[in-house]
Amino acid sequence: MRRYQYEHVPNAERLWKGMLVLILTSYGIDTVLLTLFAFAGVLSLKIALGYGGAGLAACGIFYLLITKGLSVGLEDPNLTLAQLSAAVAIQLTFMVLAPQVALYFVSVLFVIFGFASLRLRPPEGLLAWLAVSIPLALILAHEPAAFDLPRGTTFERALVGISILLALGRATMLGLYSTHLRVLIGLRLDRTEDSLRSIRGQRGALVASLHEGLSQDLAGISFLLGACVARLRREAHPCAAEIGDAVEHIGAAIGKTRLIADSVRAESGRSASDA
Repeated sequence: MRRYQYEHVPNAERLWKGMLVLILTSYGIDTVLLTLFAFAGVLSLKIALGYGGAGLAACGIFYLLITKGLSVGLEDPNLTLAQLSAAVAIQLTFMVLAPQVALYFVSVLFVIFGFASLRLRPPEGLLAWLAVSIPLALILAHEPAAFDLPRGTTFERALVGISILLALGRATMLGLYSTHLRVLIGLRLDRTEDSLRSIRGQRGALVASLHEGLSQDLAGISFLLGACVARLRREAHPCAAEIGDAVEHIGAAIGKTRLIADSVRAESGRSASDA
């Protein structure tokens, strides 16, 4: 069962592309809803289409930057802060252009910050919040229409209701996505633990092979050669010295083999205690 789950754990690139698809889909849904607001006469159709074009351009630029390897080597290779800045800039810009639906863009900001928080560190999140609070406060202070919602006709009220339901749906999707990420992290931790256990088992086999296998074989060869050296020396054979040197080298190799085995055993013990 665990092996089956591991085969379905996506890598970082697949996760990022999945996130990009969600962002692009979100821009598409926003564009459709803003277009409906345009048909209701609340805002200009150019604003709705411009919003969709801005979202598409932003996603395309970041996709090219990351897939072409231009962000490799940066502290944030996924350009999370840059993507957050671009998305926030789009929302604030269209809040100014269409203040009559500004609260809809505010709801989108909640989702943007929710997704960004999955990657941002606390200091970065605080900085991003402060950076957005000032222009958002200025827009709301200087645009009285930003606090209103279109409600003149039944169609407009229906679109507002859809906007609220869409905000709730996005919040739910964000929660489900974060749960999905936690599950993936758990699976990766399990896979890492299995790999560590496998490595420790291989180390144990290596220690046994070195200490009880190779070193014992070398000791046996050294013993036999030592006996040959003793006999050759009694017979004053000229090769006795050379074979004696070989016996000394074998003895040194035995010592190094046992030292390596002890080192691997000690490292395995430290790894096990850390785990």
